[in-house]
Amino acid sequence: MTWSVLVRLIAHEWRRNRRRSWVTLTLILLSAATWTSVSFAQRRFAEKREAYNELVRQRGEAQIAAKGRVIGRAKEVGLRLVRRPNPTGAFVLATEDALPAGWDFTPNGAEALPSYRVLIGQTDGDYWWTPEFLARIFLAGFALMLGLAGPLQDRSSGWIRALRAQPVAARLLSAGRWAGGCLTLSVLIAVWLFVMTAVRSRESFGPTTVELWILGIPAWLYAQGFLGLGIAIAHLATSEYRAWLVGLGTWLLLAVVGPIGLPVVIQILLPNASQSQFERGQRERYADAMREIETKIGKELAARVTGATAESANDLLTPAFASVERKWLDGIAEVRRDTDQTALQWQSVRAKQRNLLDRLDLVVPGALLNRAFGQLLGTGRQFAEQWEALVRDRETMLASRVFDDRPSANLRVPVAGRTFGMSFERHDYLNFGDFPFSDPQTLSLFQRLKEASSSLGLLVFWMAATAIVAVWVEARALRSPLT
Repeated sequence: MTWSVLVRLIAHEWRRNRRRSWVTLTLILLSAATWTSVSFAQRRFAEKREAYNELVRQRGEAQIAAKGRVIGRAKEVGLRLVRRPNPTGAFVLATEDALPAGWDFTPNGAEALPSYRVLIGQTDGDYWWTPEFLARIFLAGFALMLGLAGPLQDRSSGWIRALRAQPVAARLLSAGRWAGGCLTLSVLIAVWLFVMTAVRSRESFGPTTVELWILGIPAWLYAQGFLGLGIAIAHLATSEYRAWLVGLGTWLLLAVVGPIGLPVVIQILLPNASQSQFERGQRERYADAMREIETKIGKELAARVTGATAESANDLLTPAFASVERKWLDGIAEVRRDTDQTALQWQSVRAKQRNLLDRLDLVVPGALLNRAFGQLLGTGRQFAEQWEALVRDRETMLASRVFDDRPSANLRVPVAGRTFGMSFERHDYLNFGDFPFSDPQTLSLFQRLKEASSSLGLLVFWMAATAIVAVWVEARALRSPLT
């Protein structure tokens, strides 16, 4: 008896949802938006690939121009690390999309090249239109409307009063409404995934069909949570107007403004320069310090060859430099220590920002969905950490083999009313081939599922908690004599 009643309740809720015009409209809009989004993502990936090829071409030209040797005087384009674009990153605005397109290396460390969006000349606004964004906005809004519409309509039509006259438990009624909403959401998500798979196959790029359909897991859990919230709000609000107003505020806070506003909140709580600002400041500080050292050493060399003529200066400068060479190297080491200390302080604040963001993501469902999508597609935090480790390893190797022991010294020395440019070759050139590089290992589907396990677990908790609240609040309302 209980199961047959539950099935009838689910079927009734499904038929009623299917007859609602805005349900069909949402389905059409989501399908059209998804088709447009994936088509745009394919074009965006093609532009990223062109940018990648251009950076690789520049690196190859630099190696040819330097005859495959590391000069070590300044930035070495031939030592550049270039990040190959990930086609799955086009489906979610995740960590992969925020990484630089490549890195050049200088005595002052890695200089991040512009991201692909900057290199191509696109604005950041072009990048929010992703399938993940559509799922986050459309599914949350649709689920909230489903949860709100049923109880509010039943309250005004008196259908619940008639049903309560039957010997049916209140918890069974509320469970039937929630399960009927789940069925409607499952159909919507299935259509969304089918459209995304169809256009991905037509464009021939991006995740596999299995990888795409796995995205339905976090999307389904995410939507069910908003369904439960909608049902609870509908019964707790004192009027229909207030119910819709609270539902709108909940949607904006948890699905729209919250995920976008979290980085802003963190920047206010833990102020820190952006990566581009920090790197620009580091380059400026290093250049100023090096100019000061070169000026000081140049004046000391000029004093040591006082009285020399312009013709004899070249012969005297080389032995004079040997006497001040230690000061030159010590000065460079001091500049490196200062810039390294500044970098450590910046990285410390950045690590605190990341940790805080990780915690705040856990309480904002929209941010949690974004994280789960990025992890499942292999463009999440673990991907970024692998790249950061590669960059640090390259920096360490270059600092020990090239920049800390510079192959050449370059000074400008004033002598006899003229300025002499000095260049001392300290040892043999190193070869670009001494610095091999490979991309981070691509994560398998199992590894990505393992990385996303915590995010999926929290989404399960989000769905279960809201479902329990919805069933309890509705059952309590149904038992009330005022219902």
